Amino acid sequence: MEIRSHVIDSKDANVAARSVCTWFNAMRPKVELVAVAQMFFEGSLRTTIFWKRAASYVGDEANSGQKLRPKTGEKRVTRKLLKIDKLPNSARDAIVELRRQGKIWSQIDHISSLPFSENWLHDGAGFVNWEVLPAEVLALFSSRRLPKASLHRWYDIRVEQSGGL
Repeated sequence: MEIRSHVIDSKDANVAARSVCTWFNAMRPKVELVAVAQMFFEGSLRTTIFWKRAASYVGDEANSGQKLRPKTGEKRVTRKLLKIDKLPNSARDAIVELRRQGKIWSQIDHISSLPFSENWLHDGAGFVNWEVLPAEVLALFSSRRLPKASLHRWYDIRVEQSGGL
């Protein structure tokens, strides 16, 4: 197991001790403390913390107690409906069209919050008609916009991984 180090420089031994405790508490339970060494170096107290990754965090981090999410491009284990899947086809087609035109996720997020227009492609208005959506779909989008993280995840799974709509 690789032992790593973290260096803290300070003028005061008490500050150094508090810094070590703060660092260790922030990193626990991910790390195990191996040793702490102190020496004076160029007029300050240099504290070096030697640590290694805790056994429960070695290798596959499934032992960490956190559910790992698939990254962009990775297949999902199950096919679950995403929030955007509950929108009308016209809204999903608009997302694909805006992305094809080179819009980035934050721009599509902003456009989705604008007032709806049937001619959204030409007049720059919003492409989601929030006024006619059912209450259960509106509850999923309380801010009446499509968050960029949701857009990115939906597009990755439904368009890029599947080869298109």
